[in-house]
Amino acid sequence: MAAAALACLWLAALQWGGVRQKFLYPWLPFLGWVALSVLASPQPLTGLTVLSRWASIAVFFALTASLWGESQRRWWFWGLGGCSLILAVGSFFIHDLAGSPFGLLPPYYNYTAFVEAAFFSAALTAWLDRKGPRGAARWACGALAFVALAQIFYCFSRGALVAAACGAGFVAFRDLSRRKLLSFLAVSVLVGGLAFMTLAKWRAVHAFKRPQIWTAAWSIAGEHPVFGAGPGQFANAFLQHNFPAGYGEVNYRFRAEHAHSELWETAAESGWPAALLLVFALWSLARRRGGGEPDWTRQAAKAACLAMSVQCLLDNMFQLPALGLLYASSLAVWRGEEGGEEAGGSSWRAFALAGLALAAFSWVPGRLLEDWQARPADPALRLELARRCVVLAPADPYLRERFAREWLEQKPPRVEEGLFQLERAEALSPQNAILPVLRAEVLRGHDAWPQVLTLAQRALALEPNFIQARLLLAEALARLGRGEEGRTELAQACRTHQRLGGNSEEGYAGQIFSFDGQRYEDVAKLSGGVRPSCF
Repeated sequence: MAAAALACLWLAALQWGGVRQKFLYPWLPFLGWVALSVLASPQPLTGLTVLSRWASIAVFFALTASLWGESQRRWWFWGLGGCSLILAVGSFFIHDLAGSPFGLLPPYYNYTAFVEAAFFSAALTAWLDRKGPRGAARWACGALAFVALAQIFYCFSRGALVAAACGAGFVAFRDLSRRKLLSFLAVSVLVGGLAFMTLAKWRAVHAFKRPQIWTAAWSIAGEHPVFGAGPGQFANAFLQHNFPAGYGEVNYRFRAEHAHSELWETAAESGWPAALLLVFALWSLARRRGGGEPDWTRQAAKAACLAMSVQCLLDNMFQLPALGLLYASSLAVWRGEEGGEEAGGSSWRAFALAGLALAAFSWVPGRLLEDWQARPADPALRLELARRCVVLAPADPYLRERFAREWLEQKPPRVEEGLFQLERAEALSPQNAILPVLRAEVLRGHDAWPQVLTLAQRALALEPNFIQARLLLAEALARLGRGEEGRTELAQACRTHQRLGGNSEEGYAGQIFSFDGQRYEDVAKLSGGVRPSCF
């Protein structure tokens, strides 16, 4: 759906004239660097969606900044207000139907709060502006601002609270009279104070992982300072910098798909030069003067743009392309200039055609990966599909793990190939305790007990409650003539199972807590001595 919408945008870019191409020029160095990062990426095809998204934001800004006049700017303001109202009402009453708590833009409530913070800042600016809406429109503006702020409190979005405070306060400080400045500052103090209390209240809660995720993003950017880990590769690169998240009895169950900051994710995925070029592009566009005297729509857009900029430092809002276009439109309303030269030259057409082709093709690699992860009955076909996935996405440890399992499930098993892929997967995700246990299981079938011992110890160093790893360690010790140590490990496995065996977790945690009763009995007999009761 997003790819089709972006393709339509590029078709419009091909057709519409009167575009001031100078609005596009600041974006080109950044887009060029992201393109180089795609080429340098270990899996370039899966990074095309990121490049397409940024290019679409840039061209949308160029179009709207050139073509929108005062009438369109007012439509933008009230259209944003209508969207804000619909999303807020949906958050209050029908959010369960959308599958997204407190928001209608799944899967993350902050996406909805992002729209609310933008409109709250814009509406408050318009309500206090002497040239702003009058009469019923003014009171409608104030009511919509109140509803937007109520939704932010309702969903408890700390990032949106901070964004709303900064959007209102900064605009007031720069542009408004003393009376309005005091009004804005009062609101900013209120919102900022509530945001601070929210942060203070929730700082110790296990769900707040932003500082650790940001640290991981900086580490990724430090390892790949020039071209980054590759656009769209943050989730894979994060696995090499995973941290114990404090989620119950499992250390490394946490996964971060994004850096929770557009700036830090850009640095991690495309390198520090890309992050600096992005900042330069936005700074150069924000500092230029729009045509004519500033009117209330421009001031409202300025507040919205600043609020969204702040929230983008705290989260990844542009992962929904529509929110990226919303940001571009607010910047265009603020700094746009209606009319200009025709954009019918060969360079513009070539750029638009390239963008159209990119938007039309960028979704294909992701769709292929989805299709190839099917599991048909034929083992040979499953192996071939797994091989295709690894060729297309070689930096994904989960796909390599699946490839390894397919090798090992062949008749007869292809042990060397399976172990090789497991080693590659472990190098990509060194904190995943399941991978060394899988290798240990394969080596167990070949009586390679010293290696089984080493791998089981490695898994337990990562996840001390990994029952299967504990049983492997006990068996390896018994096979190597260290029966007393094996019985000690067996007793520890039993105690862990008695403590956590009733857990109904699935996925990674489920594998950590799983207990093989038959293996326990076999290892107990092998170890000798009194077998502890574990049932």
